[in-house]
Amino acid sequence: MSSVPLSDVCDYSEATTSVDGLKLKNFISTDNMMPNRGGIVDAINLPPAVSCCKFDEDEILLSNIRPYFKKIWYATFEGGCSNDVLVLQTKNKKVSPQVCLLLLVSGFVFQASNDRFKGKQDAKRRPRPNHDFSNSRI
Repeated sequence: MSSVPLSDVCDYSEATTSVDGLKLKNFISTDNMMPNRGGIVDAINLPPAVSCCKFDEDEILLSNIRPYFKKIWYATFEGGCSNDVLVLQTKNKKVSPQVCLLLLVSGFVFQASNDRFKGKQDAKRRPRPNHDFSNSRI
């Protein structure tokens, strides 16, 4: 089975939105994304910033912090998210967001991230912020 870099299929969104227009139900951070592909819960608070990243329905949100927690969510509504959450948009109609999500949740990207850290599995050696998923292959 052949694979391609994630960057061939998806782009990172750079859209922003005002925090004033957000509610606890439509703000996503790594804190309210559940591990092991478990979805989301309502946020506890909104960020103190004036603006944040924007996401739209049918986009994929992927935690950029500690990828071994496998925090990923398919947006069913629009809202805003913290800078530690990547917003992925598919590049063309040939690959639907649902297919891209399926490939991501199947573990290829998370496994590639974890493969870099063999040996003693303690939190100090695990990947930290700013993991570049764009070169991960799906």
